[in-house]
Amino acid sequence: MYIKSSPGKVKGTIEELLFNEDPETRLAAAADLGNKAVGVSDQRYALEALTTALQDPCSTVQDAVLQSLMRMSTKP
Repeated sequence: MYIKSSPGKVKGTIEELLFNEDPETRLAAAADLGNKAVGVSDQRYALEALTTALQDPCSTVQDAVLQSLMRMSTKP
């Protein structure tokens, strides 16, 4: 998977979501990413990472990604 390097708070979480082999770590990162993205640039990188992570082979990670996307869509 390819994603540009991200500034701010979300970089480590994005790397855990996209590149970690442990499904539990990816699950935690997916759940956390929707809450961490505060600024516009962080939200853009988080959105790119979450949409990429929809292809994750683990269905629980996919569910967490969808929940994070829903949380991001309802942020003011």
